[in-house]
Amino acid sequence: MANATKSELGSVVSLWRYPVKSMMGEELNAVEVTNHGLLGDRAYALRDSSNGKVVSAKNPRKWANLLNFRAAFAEPPRAQEEIPPVRITFELPPRHEQDTHDNGDRGQDPEQDVPAAIFAADRLRAIDW
Repeated sequence: MANATKSELGSVVSLWRYPVKSMMGEELNAVEVTNHGLLGDRAYALRDSSNGKVVSAKNPRKWANLLNFRAAFAEPPRAQEEIPPVRITFELPPRHEQDTHDNGDRGQDPEQDVPAAIFAADRLRAIDW
């Protein structure tokens, strides 16, 4: 490729990472990019406890308000380290936050009354939510 030339394809206006699949994410100033994409992007997912399937905003009949929830890492993830916990903020009244590593009571999605669990997507390790 001796004749390769540089050309500008565009510019990055903002960076967003989505720690939990199908939830709103966090805006970043900088992020590490790995072979799998942005470090920590979609590191967690919700699992519907009634059927064991991964929850998705693509099923609006069941999870219509999922995109109203926001997830952000409690601390930035680092390569080759355990995934840090995320803080999930429900943007619907009443405002409530739940840490993914909190050992509190088992909860349910307040809007759907469907039992849900959050888990680290790459480990399939369930964390009560």
